[in-house]
Amino acid sequence: MEEFKFKTKKQEKLFNEIISKNNFSFMQQKQIYLGILSKVDVTIYARPEYNFLQMYEIRNGLEQKLNVSHYLNPEFNADQMEQIRDGLKHNIDVTIYSYPIFDWVRMKIIKDGLKISNKAVIYAKPEYDFKQMLQLKSGLESNVNISLYAKPELNDKEMENIRLELESKK
Repeated sequence: MEEFKFKTKKQEKLFNEIISKNNFSFMQQKQIYLGILSKVDVTIYARPEYNFLQMYEIRNGLEQKLNVSHYLNPEFNADQMEQIRDGLKHNIDVTIYSYPIFDWVRMKIIKDGLKISNKAVIYAKPEYDFKQMLQLKSGLESNVNISLYAKPELNDKEMENIRLELESKK
């Protein structure tokens, strides 16, 4: 097992204090160590409820000076945290999709749609599956009126047919 080497005794002391309070895995310890070296507030994520991948996403956000409070929820998996972090990095209003009910795929589709238009909020609803969201995002990309088929009761194939019809009339 590799040894953690610190630049200062103060860093080493902080690390040892944190590690002694919890039974962190080696990979969790590594994220705490890397955070200490990069001088972020590791106490934000040095908690047993976060696995090492979640710790990585939180540390990464802190290093990028992002407001990680949007994803400081152990209910988010690391992939969801990544989508929220990426949205913050691109100045997207992540409050639209930062809910554990959205899996990372739907978060990404909403986030990518918000990069195109604020109209993407129309499909930032848990009743849409990812295929329906993709059809609505495609409509945004082709600049058709997605409100004409933004109906959760329509399946993705029905949405696609309506979208293609609208695109053919442009």
